Amino acid sequence: MTFGLALAAADHTNLAGSWQLDPARSQFGYAPVKSETLSIAQTPTSVQFTEAVVGEGGKEDKVTYDCPPSGQACKARHGDQITFYYNGPVLVMIETKHGGDSVTKRRIQASEDGKTLTVEVQRLAPTNQKNDTLVFNRQ
Repeated sequence: MTFGLALAAADHTNLAGSWQLDPARSQFGYAPVKSETLSIAQTPTSVQFTEAVVGEGGKEDKVTYDCPPSGQACKARHGDQITFYYNGPVLVMIETKHGGDSVTKRRIQASEDGKTLTVEVQRLAPTNQKNDTLVFNRQ
């Protein structure tokens, strides 16, 4: 059993670590944030994703999600739902808020050398919203 879990974990890129947003290398669909930090921990049965964002007003918003990477939705704050699954080396995160009124899909992938992390942010609902491509450096 342990061998099977280790083998499953080996199929996915290691995204674990702390990552700091590089605004100069990122493309923002909306106003850029002052700073953003991601912390990711992975096991074969869980992804723990912590995001700390400091907005233009200087207020920090921090949230942690801990969900299986199986494609099953798990509960988040305020009744929101988070879903994680792997698509090859890419970790896909879907965040559903307000009963589906707001849906965001993130495709998270590390560079081959493991020094940067690219997060493609696609806003699925409401429609006609601008997307982001965020680049993070390993801390």
